[in-house]
Amino acid sequence: MQVLVPFTADTEGDRAVNYAIDTFGPLANATITAVHFTETPENASTQLRQQNISDRATEAGVSVDIVVESLKYGDHSKAPLRKAIVETVRKREVDTVVLAHEEKTALQELLNTTTAERLLSDIQIPVVLVP
Repeated sequence: MQVLVPFTADTEGDRAVNYAIDTFGPLANATITAVHFTETPENASTQLRQQNISDRATEAGVSVDIVVESLKYGDHSKAPLRKAIVETVRKREVDTVVLAHEEKTALQELLNTTTAERLLSDIQIPVVLVP
């Protein structure tokens, strides 16, 4: 089982990473990949997040492949991120994606969908949202 966990350079993604480690880590056939898509791959906060994920995985006795990929976001749209996740899902033959739940304002609720909602229409695998 291939599990993909996109994470951010801040601590918001910790919930998703911890959930994946705790839930899928103990499974003998599970491979967890934590991926960060960023315009600044050598950023100190990205390196800190990588170290924190590595420490958490080691503490749990779980192997996590940590990947940082460059991504040009352009405008404030999350479309490039969604596209990168979809491409990674296909390339790595991912079975499940684990995402931290995005909080939305009332206006955002009316105007657009979340990355997770759009991912569900782009990939035909389970997407786990972690509150």
